[in-house]
Amino acid sequence: MRVAHATGPAGRAGLPGAALLLGLVLLSGCASTQPEKVVYSADELRRELRERLGPKRAEHVIVPFEISRSLQQMARDETLGQTRVWGKLDQISLVLTDPAELGLEYDRDRTYSAEGAFAERRGDCLSLTNLFIGFARSLGISAYYVEALQKGDFGTEGELTVEYRHICAGYGTGSETMVYDFDRVGPGISRYRVLTDLEAMARFYNTLGYQELRKENLVAATEHFETAALLDPESAWAANNLGVAYERQGRTELAANTFRRAIDLDPDYAAPYGNLARVRQSEGNDEEAARLIAKRAELRARDPVPDYRRGLAELPNDPRRAIESFRRALDLDREFVQARIGLARAYLALGDYDAAERQVRRALRQSPRNKEAEALLATIEK
Repeated sequence: MRVAHATGPAGRAGLPGAALLLGLVLLSGCASTQPEKVVYSADELRRELRERLGPKRAEHVIVPFEISRSLQQMARDETLGQTRVWGKLDQISLVLTDPAELGLEYDRDRTYSAEGAFAERRGDCLSLTNLFIGFARSLGISAYYVEALQKGDFGTEGELTVEYRHICAGYGTGSETMVYDFDRVGPGISRYRVLTDLEAMARFYNTLGYQELRKENLVAATEHFETAALLDPESAWAANNLGVAYERQGRTELAANTFRRAIDLDPDYAAPYGNLARVRQSEGNDEEAARLIAKRAELRARDPVPDYRRGLAELPNDPRRAIESFRRALDLDREFVQARIGLARAYLALGDYDAAERQVRRALRQSPRNKEAEALLATIEK
């Protein structure tokens, strides 16, 4: 499914603070014979939470996109005069990010619910997405959460690996789909996955858990990671992160079992192999630890993202090495559009306009209307 939006006011991609990415590949969630429910009302979500978490835990769980009546009225007031859905969504994006309006400040180290982001006037990509979705849904627009597949990130806690994800908002289906990305830091992304509200809540609590872990608040971190794992029980990364919290508390047997569950859920996911290896090594089982470390290395060798990131780092000072890194990434994933655009930029930096043009045209064949590729082609053709 191609992400494109051919209608609406010109200059949409230039809205302050929100990179609205066109020509991207949007992927559905897990395959199923029944369509999975994506968008829930706050009341529907609470009923589901009571079933998944139990009444006691569910009482303390925040619905991240829920907003007060006063904020709902603000959404109506700010979009007054906008008759089309796309116009309303553009106006919401403008209100959230324009310094002349709310001007929310991007802060990658702070994660808030929609209400919290409004109160603090800041937050990370997920915080701003929560408020965007809260405003949109208060207007009857079924905006949804999407996850960037090539922009997951990792943190290290001692020798353990914790994963967190980049989240955006989406609206529409098929050729009429738009992604609203509030990240002010990273490069463009070529593939996304639609999240259900329950999966998005799991990401929310996972991020809160990671932030508490970094502050050494192990009890709070564990509680947040447990909530994430209960909300998305088939998620290997949620199980992995919960295992990290258990290990940090010294609950090594529980940690090992949780890492094993993560491996069972996704045998191709590298992080829990390394984390389980650390636990087994601490128990004196060096032989099993060595097997796990070897498996982690094998899986990481299949991942194109490290080479892509290496290429980005090399590009400003050593474009020849960047070419090698981008080519390694493309050898692993021929559909990695951003790596191909990086390769084009590296050729351009060396003055090889023909090679740069070939690569950027290939990127556009893979991802029509990709704004980054279009802009780069325009530069080459000058």
